[in-house]
Amino acid sequence: MATRELFITKHLSSGFLVALFALFAGISWQWTQFRGVVDLETIEQKPAALEQFNAENTPLVDLDLEKSSEQGAEFKIVLKATPQNGAAVTGMDVTVNYSTDDLQFTALNQVYKPNTAQTQNWLPGANDPSNFTDGSIELTFFQNPEEAGFTDEQAMIELHFIRTSKNTTEISISDAFVLVEDEEESALGATSSLILQAESTCAYDENDNPICQSYDLPADFCPNGTVVDGPDDECGCSGEPVCVENISTTIQTKLAGVNKAGVSIAAKVMIGDTTSKTRVFDDTVNFTSDENGVFTSTEIALALEDSVIDIAIKGPMHKIMIKRNILVSPDPTDSSLVLDLTNSPLLPGDLPLDNGVQDGVVDERDYLAIKNILDTKTTSTDSADVAIADINYSGKVTNADLSLFLGTWNSMIDEEF
Repeated sequence: MATRELFITKHLSSGFLVALFALFAGISWQWTQFRGVVDLETIEQKPAALEQFNAENTPLVDLDLEKSSEQGAEFKIVLKATPQNGAAVTGMDVTVNYSTDDLQFTALNQVYKPNTAQTQNWLPGANDPSNFTDGSIELTFFQNPEEAGFTDEQAMIELHFIRTSKNTTEISISDAFVLVEDEEESALGATSSLILQAESTCAYDENDNPICQSYDLPADFCPNGTVVDGPDDECGCSGEPVCVENISTTIQTKLAGVNKAGVSIAAKVMIGDTTSKTRVFDDTVNFTSDENGVFTSTEIALALEDSVIDIAIKGPMHKIMIKRNILVSPDPTDSSLVLDLTNSPLLPGDLPLDNGVQDGVVDERDYLAIKNILDTKTTSTDSADVAIADINYSGKVTNADLSLFLGTWNSMIDEEF
């Protein structure tokens, strides 16, 4: 019975391989190199020349790495060869690469044994994993040319590893040469690499919700500030809470068409922290205007460090005004902060027609409310009319209020915050 031989070695020079194969096959062939690394289960596009050869039914062989089993930190991968277009594989030389920072190579096992009746021949030291510590394992196989090569998918060899880190790591193929019957050039097709994802330390309940650590904070943990959750970890759990000192904050804004002192309004204020994606303030705040028409709020306590915030203000007869991505960098020597939004005045239009409640839309109802008041008289000082339509806070409803309304009627619905 013809003898087939399987060699696995770390360092096999191309000259030695040529001489050895010529001894068994009686032919000469030359090396070509191909390096390819792609994601798991993704095959890299073949070079244009190989695509053309494939179209002409040129025999090709794809090489893949697959994980075959795993137990704790130990796992095995298999090198598979898949002949295409009738290729009959008679030999190959392949280097498997891995990171010594993340993996320890511990053993190898021949899977493809074409002649189990014969003792497999190994080069000295090839079966000792201690000889493979630099992150590359060269695998070399060829068989007696008098016997046909294999033509179906074949698991060639099994490599055993231990994970020594929890990092994402890669096992790849390089410097591959594949010999098939009646071909002198390498018949290498596509190759793939194996990506081992970083190991997760997350625990989940029966509903796939992360099980998170709980924190018991002392009663006096944050007497002059606000307790804020730390950043979410990779499992989606909030980090350890921190205490953010409260800052006495005032907001300045303007109302379109109002330029006098002594006007007081109550406006809804909402502030969101874009980093934590949480709303840090949501309440009604009183504002009073000065002689320049600048409305300044009463002080509110905000837990803000270096933050990027969104802020929204909804006036009593106005559309919502939203300013996004405001960088806030409080002065550590000053316990107060002023948010100046006077460049974006509140625009009138959403009148409180439903028992003093706004509906969030500037539409025909609002227009008709003012129009009906002014249809019967050019000026109204009726308290009910003033409460819903005195947009410029003159103490009466006039055509000036109608003009201010018409300036923003086309803005329609309030933006979501």
